[in-house]
Amino acid sequence: MLARKKRVFVFFAIIYVIFISVFLYLLFFNSGLTLDREITPNGEKLFLSNEASHIINNIDIIDEKGNKIGFIAELKPKEKKVIEVPKEIIKITANAPWHVPVSIAIIKIEAGVPLNLSANYPKKVKVGTVFKIYLEICSDEMKTGEIETSIASDLLKTDDMDTDNDKLFERTIAMNGQKCINEDFEFEAIGKGTAQIIFKLKALNTIKELKVEMVIE
Repeated sequence: MLARKKRVFVFFAIIYVIFISVFLYLLFFNSGLTLDREITPNGEKLFLSNEASHIINNIDIIDEKGNKIGFIAELKPKEKKVIEVPKEIIKITANAPWHVPVSIAIIKIEAGVPLNLSANYPKKVKVGTVFKIYLEICSDEMKTGEIETSIASDLLKTDDMDTDNDKLFERTIAMNGQKCINEDFEFEAIGKGTAQIIFKLKALNTIKELKVEMVIE
């Protein structure tokens, strides 16, 4: 009888420990920290935000080698702070006690990188017209890259649209040893007004942006 009571006690003790462990994990080890970026012509700005409903204290900013490069004593709920990152850093991690660390890679925006992007397209189209925009990409150094295309209006549609975000899609390109290549993008005009498309070429640790506008009649 005594042995049975001991087994029951041990069983419930294990259940209790598991419950407390899960409760503490959900309470303290949460992903309240987020790192976001804003790309500018001079580089990128990094923001650390607190998406939790409580204050997060003692946040260390660490580089890819584990060196501490910054410290935030307190971050209030929904508060956002700019993170200053030295030029040589390629990745940072924000780490706070009882919270899941978050990391982000640094995008270097380098001036004078030999990368050119131009477009040939109709300046005016009629509703219902299917047309193409031809991009010319030139570079002496680029081998491969990504073109991110975003449609900044509801006046255009394309079969390339992402199912998760119907105004944004990406395409991988390869230079194949050539100095310049051409890529075409097909769209259909579905509404009247001024439509804008933004192409972003990501290559050589650089982002090259080109905005295209047209009038739909």
